[in-house]
Amino acid sequence: MKNIIAILTISFLSSCQTSHEKSTTDNKPVSQKTTDDYPLIGQQALLTYPEFKAEVSYLSDSTLHWKTTTSEGKISEGSEKVFYKKLNNHQYFLNWIEQDGLSISQVIDVKEGKVTAFGTFADDKSPRGKRSSITLEGTFDLMK
Repeated sequence: MKNIIAILTISFLSSCQTSHEKSTTDNKPVSQKTTDDYPLIGQQALLTYPEFKAEVSYLSDSTLHWKTTTSEGKISEGSEKVFYKKLNNHQYFLNWIEQDGLSISQVIDVKEGKVTAFGTFADDKSPRGKRSSITLEGTFDLMK
């Protein structure tokens, strides 16, 4: 069960960093960036949740690689085939089903540095189709 929660949390990648009115190389404030200014594909990010951290590489619009580290130092990693949808110039929806049946859905807000994740997993004790769920909120920081 702890492994499932760790994996769910890992899958619920993202972090929080408030954008400030900083100038970019084109002298536009962050708040005035264009639609292509917050790409996700090709980026690496650190997602921080209360119980773990996840380093995620968004390799393409169909593949990501994650590596999580729990507060106890346990490391897990994997590559996933994902459904990817750009919602607007800074928010993305991702969904995938892992080999063990863990299903993860997340909304990433690159501009605000936030991630919200929802996961479902097999649970023989659950009266709801023998599945349980978890919701996680975390921060999302692009790695340079």
